[in-house]
Amino acid sequence: MRLLDSGRRNDEELAERRAWAERDVAWHARSAAAAESAREWFPATFHLTALLTVQPANGRLWLRRTQALVGLQRWPEALLDFVEAVALYNKTQP
Repeated sequence: MRLLDSGRRNDEELAERRAWAERDVAWHARSAAAAESAREWFPATFHLTALLTVQPANGRLWLRRTQALVGLQRWPEALLDFVEAVALYNKTQP
C-alpha cells in the first residue's frame, strides 16, 4: 500500500496513524508498561511511539521513550526525546 500511495502528504499519513493509535491506546499503554518492566526496549519504543502519536504533549511519555531509546543505545534520538520532555515540563511550570 505504501508503494502505491507514495505521493501522500505527511499530514495525511499522520492523521491515519493517529486514527489507528487512538483505537488501541489502552493496548499500547499496557504493552509499553509490560515491555518497560521486562526491559524489552524495542517493543517499549514501538508502543510509546504509538502513544505519543495520540498524546504528543505528554512529557512523561517522552521521558519514558527516552529511557527505552537509551536502552537501545540510540543516543541521538534519546537526546531529542529528553529535550522534548524538558521543554514540555518547562511549559507547565509557573
